Amino acid sequence: MRIIKHLEECPAQDGSIIYKFRPTVAMKRDIDAKYGSFKSRTDGQRHVDWIVDLHNTYKRKANKKIHIQKGSVLALVAAYKKSHHWTALKPNSKKSYNQMLKSVLLVNFTGESTCLGDMDAQSMTAVHGEELYNFLYLNVSHSRANSAIRVLRKIWNVGSRTGKPRLVTINPFSKMSIKGTKTRTVMWEEEDVLQFVDMADQMGLPSIGTLYLLCYDLCQRPGDMRQLTWDNYNQCRLTGTDIFSFTQEKTGTYLEIEASPRLVERMKNVKRSEFLFSKMKSADGTRKVKGPTDHNMICWYEHTGAKYDNRHYNTVAQRVRNAAGLPFQFRASDMRRSGATIMAESECTNAEIRSVTGHKSMDVLSIYVRHTRKTASSAVNKRFNK
Repeated sequence: MRIIKHLEECPAQDGSIIYKFRPTVAMKRDIDAKYGSFKSRTDGQRHVDWIVDLHNTYKRKANKKIHIQKGSVLALVAAYKKSHHWTALKPNSKKSYNQMLKSVLLVNFTGESTCLGDMDAQSMTAVHGEELYNFLYLNVSHSRANSAIRVLRKIWNVGSRTGKPRLVTINPFSKMSIKGTKTRTVMWEEEDVLQFVDMADQMGLPSIGTLYLLCYDLCQRPGDMRQLTWDNYNQCRLTGTDIFSFTQEKTGTYLEIEASPRLVERMKNVKRSEFLFSKMKSADGTRKVKGPTDHNMICWYEHTGAKYDNRHYNTVAQRVRNAAGLPFQFRASDMRRSGATIMAESECTNAEIRSVTGHKSMDVLSIYVRHTRKTASSAVNKRFNK
């Protein structure tokens, strides 16, 4: 059995074997390759081969002068990025679109000599759409396949209304039926959260414990809580209570949420970042100081003083979760759902829950609030006046 480069065989907590893909720094930088784990060696090998092919294609194109052929899919994407549909997107949405397109546009179709980005956009058919979806579904992930089709459908819709003559007349993705992804139902119980926070404190990483408690008690996304500064935490003049005020990055919704009693107590002991100096070697081998790293963040990495980026906090949290003996399925993103469900179990109204989570519609809120035995029991008790 040959050794597969970038694929590592690791034991799982349940005693089985999983295969972890570890992309190189260049793969992560060039095509946004992500870490991944697979239950079978075959699936892992297939994914590695695909990433390597994508990266080789990227490097070949990077060495050539960039030229966008008129009428190509790349030209269609460029036209979309000049439209108001693109400018209206949130920064995070633009980032995720770019990351997805960077890899998807390098895919080669069966029997085609060029990749998707270089193909004639007008010649794309429903058969190409189905082949692309199946390829991404099998080789990357279900969610990536769905998101790619949705974005490409939008790009073709804009192209069908742009230019004289129109850039495209037929949308090969318009009537595709895509398989819905399973809604995550993983829930953190309160004792799980406190166990995680206690372990973080014991490991000398209290900031990651604070971050998770913020997500759980305030029912927020980890990205928003990771970026909180001390300016976002103040005392309300009218009520004298401690308030977290911030704007959600994804939706732009401004929220003011009262801190829970345990958050108030924890915030009293949170250390502010100090001025730390990182040293680096210069070209002549001497060492020089590279500026202060003070940032006023509430949550920061204690070992370096640096603020957490959108990947590093997950790496640190994984160490804490493993040390605490918590299931590997637990994610920081599950905190928001767990907290919202606890509020429903506490008989909070939908309006009260939405005022904390920031959801504007009940349809979206229903995705987060899980049906539990406690809420069902409460409903029966109310119905029969128990």
